[in-house]
Amino acid sequence: MHILQTIAGLNINNGGTSRTVPYLCEALTEQGAEVSLLTIANPDEVLSLPDEHKVNVRIGRPQSCAEKRFQMAHEFEVHLEHLIQTQRPDIIHDHGVWLWSNWLVSKIACKHKIPLVNSPNGMLMPASLAHKNLLKRMSWMFYQRQVTQRASTLHVTSEVERSYLSALGIHKPVWVIPNGIRLPSTMPTKRFITPRKALFLSRLHPIKGLMLLLDAWKNIRPEGWILEIAGPDEGGYAAEVLKKIAENDLSAAVRVLGPVSDIEKWDLLVQADLFVLPSKSENFGIVIAEAMAAGLPVVTTTGAPWLVLKTEKMGWWVEPTLSALEGALREGLRLSPGDRSLMGMRAHQYVTTKFTWNRIASTFLDKYRNLHT
Repeated sequence: MHILQTIAGLNINNGGTSRTVPYLCEALTEQGAEVSLLTIANPDEVLSLPDEHKVNVRIGRPQSCAEKRFQMAHEFEVHLEHLIQTQRPDIIHDHGVWLWSNWLVSKIACKHKIPLVNSPNGMLMPASLAHKNLLKRMSWMFYQRQVTQRASTLHVTSEVERSYLSALGIHKPVWVIPNGIRLPSTMPTKRFITPRKALFLSRLHPIKGLMLLLDAWKNIRPEGWILEIAGPDEGGYAAEVLKKIAENDLSAAVRVLGPVSDIEKWDLLVQADLFVLPSKSENFGIVIAEAMAAGLPVVTTTGAPWLVLKTEKMGWWVEPTLSALEGALREGLRLSPGDRSLMGMRAHQYVTTKFTWNRIASTFLDKYRNLHT
């Protein structure tokens, strides 16, 4: 079976789907599928790509400033038509919404009568829709509704994400399949050092709840702890974070580390004592699963689909309010190292059992085959 995966971008600093899509591609080949991956990238971008010995990778380069601005590329369309004409994929799986590439892929899949799977990746959830709301409402009216109508099925990563689709008038079949995690070949060794560390690791973006976290940390000011904030800046938001830290005299209690590589990411996770991601909205939250795999108890909010943290005693799942976040942090910080370690061990066992890429790719492949027949 030949599956064509399409996505607008795979910039290594973007996290999320720029990591999970290449991992899915490789895992599908390990399950016996033939996989092609088509994306758009500027020549100077560093990309997160799968092993090109396993996956047929094609990259469309923007040819003008306008194409770069609107994430377009004539080469992308040329590659897409060529792949369909020469290899005739059985399924096209497109990732994302709102972009030119999503509209184009849906149009061409419909033209060639190839089943299309679309993964909105949380972009149709309320918090995401509220960002640039007027532009998105216009986009929905003029073309995005058509993209979802052309899809044979939609894929989401949680029941929470699925629950919002019907409110938009989307009544297509929906697959609920989570993301997977990929562990490093050798996990870094834990070093017990002071001060103890609470870690935030994600994009620096308003939706991630960083201002709420800084307010909570300011109120708690835990002795013997430091908050580390790591991740790529998006839209200049890092400047607002640094300003908030300075205004609240938190420079000695908070470190902003910037973007980190995969190797640095796992070292940060292993050396931390507690993971915090107070997002307003997450369709899955892959970094939460990675933190659990590194043996960390997690503090997150009901904006992320991780109720299991609470039910299985692997962390805290609280309302995205200052009082609730403060309460969870205080509990996590005052636990003994042994109790935090026990929570982390439960978390590690849970995610490394349920979220392996081979297991997830096998589920996808069964769904693809049923859709193709």
